[in-house]
Amino acid sequence: LRADRLLEMTHLGVPPVPGLPDLFTLDSARLKSGDRVAIVGRNGCGKSSLLKLIWRHFRDEIADERLKRHPRVSPGYYDQT
Repeated sequence: LRADRLLEMTHLGVPPVPGLPDLFTLDSARLKSGDRVAIVGRNGCGKSSLLKLIWRHFRDEIADERLKRHPRVSPGYYDQT
């Protein structure tokens, strides 16, 4: 990725847990340096599932063309429970 792009997602299905049908599919999203992001929606729509999916890709270093990150990005995640 270019230096100003931190994260790119394309056609990414978001299941509530791995192995279940997708809650929704994220068509495309790009986060650039300096961007501010809010994930908003009603209860049960998949906000936490999206964040957990992204976190699993980073933590397990899953090679997936649908989710790309800049090599210097070091994410952190705090579970809400």
